[in-house]
Amino acid sequence: MNPYIDHTQPIAQRAANRIKQFIDLCRRIPVTFIALIARFSIAAVFWKSGQTKIQGLAIDMVNGEFVLGWPRLSDSAVGLFKDEYRLPLIPADLAATMAAIGEHLFLC
Repeated sequence: MNPYIDHTQPIAQRAANRIKQFIDLCRRIPVTFIALIARFSIAAVFWKSGQTKIQGLAIDMVNGEFVLGWPRLSDSAVGLFKDEYRLPLIPADLAATMAAIGEHLFLC
């Protein structure tokens, strides 16, 4: 028998007490920490998307990959904007450059 469990209580009451303890434990986590984790997870998606558009510079904080070099636009990114997106107002290389810069700088 577990000395920390009151076996005189019904199972439903013990389950309710465990849930209340878990909720009380979760309330101790600062909201700012939760917000930071949420922002980082969303920013990581945009960062990874921006990394697919450039070559020569790879900074992957999740996998721990760091390749430092002079960043340049990848040919696949220009081809994507030229063939798939077919933007009518701006050239494909300008749009790909703007997308890569935006996904790296405007993370939050």
